[in-house]
Amino acid sequence: MSWLKLINTNDYQILDTVQFPQPDREIYQSASRSQCNADSPEVRWLTYTIIKEDTNGDGKLSDPDLITLAISDADGQNYTELLFDLKRLYGLTLTEEQDRLIIIYLQNNRRKISVVDLFQYQVLSTEDLPGL
Repeated sequence: MSWLKLINTNDYQILDTVQFPQPDREIYQSASRSQCNADSPEVRWLTYTIIKEDTNGDGKLSDPDLITLAISDADGQNYTELLFDLKRLYGLTLTEEQDRLIIIYLQNNRRKISVVDLFQYQVLSTEDLPGL
């Protein structure tokens, strides 16, 4: 068994991780563990919501601080930080082709949407979302 150091410091806080593709919730909730493992898609990527610094000056890394969104392969290889200084992450979704990730978030008091190429680990486009 081997291990991989994902980030080169212990000074950050990982708030959340999400795997893609995500397991089918119906199968996961109703099936046995062995059936769930057999019927669920293979996890290929992980996203990470990370606090890297105390941006609100309260002396701790906590929810009000700005966040960074990163991605890696399922085994932690190819860790790449994609989006920075986010105030809020509204959602992540995988395209039907499972080659791009759509991310909706708040940055600099503007709602934005970005599309990420999962094979190149790069942001392809970013647009402001219209006001409601």
